[in-house]
Amino acid sequence: MEIAEFLRTIQSWGKWVDKQRQFYKKNKLLSDRIELLNDIGFEWVSSKVVSWIERFEQLKQYKQVYGNRNVSTLDKNYKELANWVSNQRQLYKKGKLSEDLKNF
Repeated sequence: MEIAEFLRTIQSWGKWVDKQRQFYKKNKLLSDRIELLNDIGFEWVSSKVVSWIERFEQLKQYKQVYGNRNVSTLDKNYKELANWVSNQRQLYKKGKLSEDLKNF
């Protein structure tokens, strides 16, 4: 399998997984399919959401310590968090922040 074909396959599977999660969340996934997916250890919560939650928790801790959410990219201890905060702000301004995450 060529690399380009492999990448298309992975992308296709990712879309399918996202659809299953969406159907599940909206109670539109049949119970037998839920059972089959549970049997293979299907993760109902995306790792993207988990890492988002972890960063959000870090931001809450940062605010407790420093009293604000203005994380500087110049502080090497918080560079990843600062980049995440900046990215969230950009997504929000562009109207591209997931509704699930906006309401978190």
